[in-house]
Amino acid sequence: TKGYCDAGVLGIIRRRLGQRKGRGITFVGSGSYHYVTYLLLQEKGVPFTLVLFDRHLDMTPAPGELLSCGSWAARALQELEHLVFLVAVGIEPEQEDFLPPGLRDKVLVLPAPELVPEARAADRMVAAIPTRQVYISIDKDVLSRRDAVTDWEQGPMTLEQLLYFLQRIGEGKEICGVDVCGELPVSWADDWVPQNRWAAARNNRANAKILDLVLSLVKKKA
Repeated sequence: TKGYCDAGVLGIIRRRLGQRKGRGITFVGSGSYHYVTYLLLQEKGVPFTLVLFDRHLDMTPAPGELLSCGSWAARALQELEHLVFLVAVGIEPEQEDFLPPGLRDKVLVLPAPELVPEARAADRMVAAIPTRQVYISIDKDVLSRRDAVTDWEQGPMTLEQLLYFLQRIGEGKEICGVDVCGELPVSWADDWVPQNRWAAARNNRANAKILDLVLSLVKKKA
């Protein structure tokens, strides 16, 4: 299941997700399992926009009928009737080449170099969202290694910038769900290694700040 998932395993994951009690924010784990977002989006029953914070666009075709961590976003746009639009924030500019022509009118890409000044980028982001409800998916590879450590190449965004963009979304829209991935997979045998402990501390700090902000934004709308 690392990176790729077939229909059978996808069904198992879907059933297990259906048993969870809390459904506001989901921490997925490694970015290799970002395709779980596809299943979380399937649960939405009203029109919504997906705001994706990621270093990658996740629209690269997967082999055969497989769903992958690099293909799930395109499949979601193609198959999920309630997913109206996608705003991709912090994407590596070259990733725009993977945007399928048939989906271009349903996607706004805000590449990492265009996120400064932040206020103007946030204005573009929020203005592009056509629905009241917004689902947010965060892969921490969008962040610099000062704020998170993943097993993929990472972008230049700071945690403070990410939190600012989340704040702007929450001020103008209703957040209907959030997921976070991008943990650094480390075996128990290597957990004691100082650099792995440092990485875990960075990621835990980022997760905590994201969680605290999302909960405060949702509480204000309640």
